[in-house]
Amino acid sequence: MSAYTNAREEMNQILNQEEYQVYYEDNRSLLEIIWSNIKEWFTDLLSKLNIPVSSDSAIGNTIIITVMAILAIAIILLFLLVIMNIVRRRKLRSSQPLQSNRELEWSYEKHLREAEKQANEGQFRIATRHHFLALLLILRERNLLEVKRWKTNWEYYDELRKKDKDLANNFYQAALFFEQATYGERKVEENDYQTYYTTINELISAIIEGFPNEGTGDSS
Repeated sequence: MSAYTNAREEMNQILNQEEYQVYYEDNRSLLEIIWSNIKEWFTDLLSKLNIPVSSDSAIGNTIIITVMAILAIAIILLFLLVIMNIVRRRKLRSSQPLQSNRELEWSYEKHLREAEKQANEGQFRIATRHHFLALLLILRERNLLEVKRWKTNWEYYDELRKKDKDLANNFYQAALFFEQATYGERKVEENDYQTYYTTINELISAIIEGFPNEGTGDSS
């Protein structure tokens, strides 16, 4: 065996010792490994979009971090929208505001008169109900809602959102007060009702002015 061969084997033995092998091992932390893999994935993705970026450069790192931040913000916003939607759905109960076909047969003007009568007698909970039904029926009259006995206020709200978001938000607030007064334990005082009375009347006036009457909807 030549001296050269012996020297090479001795060198290999030295390099195979633990204190030398440590330099060939990946001593990065788990987070560093994950970050490196993410950078490589983004780099490959950007290259497929014809955006040449090097994950080892400062500019490349800046672009990758910016894209990740935008994606993170988008995910958070989407999550918040889902949560808000769930909260709103839970606030509006599954009960149907209409209890009989007779209530559908009344005009919104008749419900307003009945609301005024009940309020004068101090029956503010009942007055609140008739005022809300008047709102439902004017929305039906202006072809903004298809009113059915089996529908819930959430379904009406969801239907209105597709036509007019501002109107839908106003309806949501009116429906929330109605449900708290009708199904909850909230006692409707005269001041509460007067505020509700003013709000509903202004909303009805805005609907009449803003949406022409194109015929009545189906009340079956």
